[in-house]
Amino acid sequence: MHVKVNYPDAVMQIREIKCSVKAGDIIGEKLENHIQELDDNITVKESRKSGIERRERILNIQPSSSSDLETRKIAVIARWCIPTMYTERILQKRLQSMLGDGYNLEVNIQQKTVSVTLQLKHYKNRKIIWEMLEGIVPLDQIIDVIIIYNTYRAYKPFTYKELKVKTYDQLRTEVIQ
Repeated sequence: MHVKVNYPDAVMQIREIKCSVKAGDIIGEKLENHIQELDDNITVKESRKSGIERRERILNIQPSSSSDLETRKIAVIARWCIPTMYTERILQKRLQSMLGDGYNLEVNIQQKTVSVTLQLKHYKNRKIIWEMLEGIVPLDQIIDVIIIYNTYRAYKPFTYKELKVKTYDQLRTEVIQ
């Protein structure tokens, strides 16, 4: 985007012009970087760290020191887009925008329950999902956030020696590739 002008050699030999062209190039590159950063921070999903930090300040979100950028983006989406009405379709859209895939939503009107089953890859986002549901779902309904942990079938291809290196908790909560 920044236009670099090629001046004739005779003009570039002049010290003042050379200095002003260098200064203009430096300022132009800084301006381009700032514009690119603003362009990247337009949407939450595409935001850089600076855009997420700005939104967290606006929403008074205190991220934990161990949370990565993707977890922070999900927390911002969960708090940013609070709908005025609660419907199953709104919940589906919110979960879709936050998680993409790997979840199942069940709403039972008669029993007054809302149940979200998450795959293990969304384990770190369970608290954010819970808080989002608590903010949307009416108080007379029961909320369940269920994690599908690893089961014995997931470990069949591995030997005991390969699995012995990890603790029981790690075997249960880590995604097996």
